[in-house]
Amino acid sequence: MLPLAVSCIGANKMQEEFVETSPEECLVIDGKTIFTFEPDKCQESYSPERNEFRIGDDSMSNYYAFKAESALGATGSTVMGDLSWTTDVDVRYKLGMEYKIVKSKGELRWLWCRRTRTGLVVRVIE
Repeated sequence: MLPLAVSCIGANKMQEEFVETSPEECLVIDGKTIFTFEPDKCQESYSPERNEFRIGDDSMSNYYAFKAESALGATGSTVMGDLSWTTDVDVRYKLGMEYKIVKSKGELRWLWCRRTRTGLVVRVIE
């Protein structure tokens, strides 16, 4: 029973750190920042018809993409979705995961998947 409690505390702390310290548009997995949007070197796109977000460098050789099953709701709501991102050697996926919208600020949404300890920030461009 104790390992589960410790695991929950660790996941909660990671979520809190993600919400409090993550910059605009980034991908964080297990507390490590995998990708950060830099306006002068990156691009972003959002398709409201497909509920799809893509953030990447100008060559799109480094990116993360999130496809939600439905439109993102208000803070506290959840959405199922598929995440993909690049590494130095391949493309990784986390498919069919539940993400909670843990923070909203203007067009930005902070999404957190407790199961995979993954956070991402996307911009709902209107």
